[in-house]
Amino acid sequence: MPNAQIISPGDLLRQALSTALEDMAARIALPSMTQTDVHRVRRAAKRARALARLAPADLSHLARRTRALAARVRRMLGGARDADVRRATLARLRPRLGEHYDRLATALDRADEHARARTTQKPALALTSAGAELADLIAAWRAPADIAGDGVVERAARTYRKARRGAARTLAQEPRRGAARTLAQEPRRGAARTLAQEPRRGAARTLAQDPRRRAAHATPGASADLHRWRTSVVDHEYQAALLSACAPHLRRQAARADDLRECLGDILDLDMLAAFLRRALAGDEADVLALRALDGAVARRRAKRLERARKLARRMFDDKRGKWARACRDAMARRPR
Repeated sequence: MPNAQIISPGDLLRQALSTALEDMAARIALPSMTQTDVHRVRRAAKRARALARLAPADLSHLARRTRALAARVRRMLGGARDADVRRATLARLRPRLGEHYDRLATALDRADEHARARTTQKPALALTSAGAELADLIAAWRAPADIAGDGVVERAARTYRKARRGAARTLAQEPRRGAARTLAQEPRRGAARTLAQEPRRGAARTLAQDPRRRAAHATPGASADLHRWRTSVVDHEYQAALLSACAPHLRRQAARADDLRECLGDILDLDMLAAFLRRALAGDEADVLALRALDGAVARRRAKRLERARKLARRMFDDKRGKWARACRDAMARRPR
């Protein structure tokens, strides 16, 4: 039985990039896009972004075009995605919200109504233009190019280091699970009485300044760090999955990165929902009580997902960049030729 043809990391990169861009183009060309289509286009765009970061210097212009287009397409479809995610996130919290769920759901639907009206129809002209550019990029990535495998590993190692540093920086700012649970259970004396007496803008400002809420949902700087960390984790996931064809030990790393991406995405979705509903509710006493229930539910789920993220990060990022890269090169060197 003849040996299977060995494909170089450079060839794998070109093929994977072409496939990601083709996935985007096929769904963008649909007459209408479902929620699943939007999700898959955005995932394919993230995959294209991650893989384009592995391109060598002589293809840097093509890589920049690819990343820019991927970002543009994701932004075009972001509004529809955010509205769907907010509803799904609130539904997952329903068992902990009790009688307050209906008030929160009504406020969310009311606030989303205008956004849904603007995003139910995809921006046809912009996506048509993106489709034409995608066709050019697909042809360009299919063209033969000498992409050295060792260079691909080195660039993937940079993404690994970025994700590793992001873990250390972000997790250092986030409260431990016990601290978040304590804050979630702490009574807020006089909060309902005080906020019920404040005007709408004053209530929103006071809620935003509440130290309990800041501790439960992290500071803006920590939230931004969390988002950046997740981006690097997503890039690492796709890059590790690509290289696992040559370095099989990376399959487990890619699977853990996928799990970590889900954890961090859940945390960011919880933060987005809480911030959105703080702006949507008027600030009367019933609204304050509903927000208090939401805060407790969000804090508990957020702490649980953050603890899972900590455990995954410890398993994934134990090695420094150099050791990680050497393990990849050693695995590739052991491949049959």
